[in-house]
Amino acid sequence: RIKLNKTLYIKDPEETELGKEIVSKSIELIYSLGFDKFTFKKLAIAIGSNEPSIYRYFENKQQLLNYLHSWYWSWIEFTIDTNIRNIKSAKEKLKIIINVLINSLSYDANFKHIDEEKLSNIVIRAYQGIFITQNKNNRNDIFESFDSLCNKISLIIKENNVEYVTPNALSISLIKLVHEQMFFLLNHSNLTEINNKEFLTNFIENILFSTLKI
Repeated sequence: RIKLNKTLYIKDPEETELGKEIVSKSIELIYSLGFDKFTFKKLAIAIGSNEPSIYRYFENKQQLLNYLHSWYWSWIEFTIDTNIRNIKSAKEKLKIIINVLINSLSYDANFKHIDEEKLSNIVIRAYQGIFITQNKNNRNDIFESFDSLCNKISLIIKENNVEYVTPNALSISLIKLVHEQMFFLLNHSNLTEINNKEFLTNFIENILFSTLKI
């Protein structure tokens, strides 16, 4: 179970089957309709319930979207932690991080109510927008999961090159680069030479390892 900041919901959706259904169907609807056309009324119809039942979990659709984004970043960190647990090589840890970021478009049996492929697509499409639309009052709560992921990657960057002076900036750049390239690979493949995940992995590794001189 992935636990998130309590400001991201009114009632934790992970605690009930209805809550999990709300999260599951919201991912499907946002993926298919887009966030602008997504409404709680449409979500209520999809889960066979009423709008008040949704408002018991989320104040509005923006809070729900913030929850989904935060869940995604926490899930990425959870997956990285799981895969590097017994790895000694610092360079191999970086390879695993790149692999996890690129292969986030895949089903994770640990969380059966979440369609990670669709959620990843939602995050990739709205990656920069979610950072721009937040107000100062809730910015820190929303970015807590993202900050934690960046700090994790930053520590591993320092393991590879202790003298590298901007590991936080590089970790943010790595995540941004992967998501931008995944967006073009999925939506505008004619604009890039990268046409598959293996190619993208090599591309990202070359940039990162050259930057760190490893």
